[in-house]
Amino acid sequence: MNIPGASVQPKIFSTVCKCPRGTNPRVCGWWGRKFSTVMAATQADINAITCIEGSGTTQAPPSSTAGPTTPTTLAPTASTSTSSFDRAECISMLTSFGHSLPEESCDAIILHNTYRANHNAPSFTIPSATLCQGAQDWADAQADAITNGQDGMNHATNLQNVGENLAWLPSGGFEYSMSEATESWQKEDVFWDFNNHQECTDSPTPCPSCSGGENPGSFSDCGHFTQNIWKSTTTVCVAKAIRPHGTYIVARYEPAGNMFGEFLENVEGPLNGNTIGGSTSTAAPTTATTNAGAGTTNAPSTFTRAQCITQLTADNHAVPEEACDAIILLNSYRANHNAPALGIPSASLCQGAQNYADSQAQSIFNAAGDGMAHSANTVRPGIGENLAWQSTSDYTLSAGTTAWQSEDAYWNFDDHADCNGDPIQCPACVFGKNPGSFLDCGHFTQNVWKATTTFCPAKATNAHGTVIVGWYEPTGNFAGEFMEQVDGQGPLNGVFVGTPHNAGFP
Repeated sequence: MNIPGASVQPKIFSTVCKCPRGTNPRVCGWWGRKFSTVMAATQADINAITCIEGSGTTQAPPSSTAGPTTPTTLAPTASTSTSSFDRAECISMLTSFGHSLPEESCDAIILHNTYRANHNAPSFTIPSATLCQGAQDWADAQADAITNGQDGMNHATNLQNVGENLAWLPSGGFEYSMSEATESWQKEDVFWDFNNHQECTDSPTPCPSCSGGENPGSFSDCGHFTQNIWKSTTTVCVAKAIRPHGTYIVARYEPAGNMFGEFLENVEGPLNGNTIGGSTSTAAPTTATTNAGAGTTNAPSTFTRAQCITQLTADNHAVPEEACDAIILLNSYRANHNAPALGIPSASLCQGAQNYADSQAQSIFNAAGDGMAHSANTVRPGIGENLAWQSTSDYTLSAGTTAWQSEDAYWNFDDHADCNGDPIQCPACVFGKNPGSFLDCGHFTQNVWKATTTFCPAKATNAHGTVIVGWYEPTGNFAGEFMEQVDGQGPLNGVFVGTPHNAGFP
């Protein structure tokens, strides 16, 4: 029998699966593991192999505290704490401010932080109520102006040391999210020539390095991007207003970036060598403006979010926008580990993930996630699987993806070694609850496995919470291949999504 997620044939072994109660998220694990010479698996053996173990985490690159999610992976794994930015805390804080869309805004902040990490910029912290209220007021004012036939793509004139990015998408069947606007601003990275990195000054051609856009040498083609990753900026709040004619999005940054004479110290090239804008090609259906004017965006290196949503919608994915955001997020993690970007998944991969999510939603019978287990390898030949569970109804696919990724902090890249053995052991996976065990790192290694080419996440909700299933094709986590498939440099920007296990974690 295969250990789920490990491409080896171990002997049958037995263990007791214990799940300490009294905590949410629930963390389960193996106790008293021992080998058996029995050649046929009993139900107890199967239950032991599929014992659910959790991984508490939150969204990507750091900024504040730890968050409440409970994932399990192909070889069910131990729990982790998180990077310093906690999505749940962010949502709670923005909700208390009266933000109209706290979840969506926090996801956009997290996406900013992912981009900033790749440009060696510190992560944004949770914004203030004042910053968020200002962004929302201006989004409403500009949307109302457009509704009344006035020019609505104007920047505020009363900003005091606060930066601003704007985006607008007319009605037309698209749901324009704050994360999509954030991505559209970031895509201007392709216009900046980091091989000729120069200062921006107040002159007829203020930014000689901004040479790849429609207006070579003009700040207007790159200002969204440079504000996004400006090192001295410490926080951002994103808001939007929806009207019958379209969606208007405003991001407010504090303190403001884009100061002439300070670009060399505040703007750094992508650590992984990849730009979000890819090569200048077809335009995504967004048009944004920044502090110094407007610029249209271009397509990312593999696919646009709109293309992904269109395809997954045609394939009847239950939450195509959310799934595409999770794929894009995983691609950012993979880029930071020198792994190729994933493509748009097939209909069959997504349908399989959804079917199993629906099945698990029927099996899980309490808020602790009891009843969750991996699908049999025969159900998904050649396909890897990660699972996650949270006892809330608003658990997103991006949050589950980040929960799996947070195991990166358990891997010792200073002693990068292969995983082998029967059962599989990983000498480099030493900073979790089970040093040397594959169980603590399997979610993460599958996420960044170089030979995997596509990924589809799906979810289902029942009365007790939300289960998330991620299917990966082709599967990763092959014994003897970790050295070539998991990049030994570790995160190229030096920033881990998770934090090492410590005695204070359940």
